[in-house]
Amino acid sequence: MELILIILTVWLIGKGINSLTRIPKASRKTTSGNYSKMNELLALQNQRDSINKQIEFFNKQRETISRQCAQIGIDAKNANSKERDKLVKEFAKLQNNWQAIENKQATAYGKLASVESKINKLIY
Repeated sequence: MELILIILTVWLIGKGINSLTRIPKASRKTTSGNYSKMNELLALQNQRDSINKQIEFFNKQRETISRQCAQIGIDAKNANSKERDKLVKEFAKLQNNWQAIENKQATAYGKLASVESKINKLIY
């Protein structure tokens, strides 16, 4: 699970660097007097930044759930059967939350891809 988080983090950093390298190209090509395209581009870039913040928020939530699950695993080893049953239920609830966050994050990545596509059409 840590490997997945590391890969996801590296991928996000790469996407951020990649998107930052495109911004100067956009401003040079769109400053030719076509202000409506420039305004549209700025709006799309703001939308992209907003979606990236959402994705970061989802990553933080998933890290928190991951830590909570690890703690439940440690607590379950030392618990009696009654407490262990409670911990198993709590663990199942955390897994459901994890899945919900994962679905929201997948939706956010879809929106991000759509916005990136629109930005690329404006730039190139």
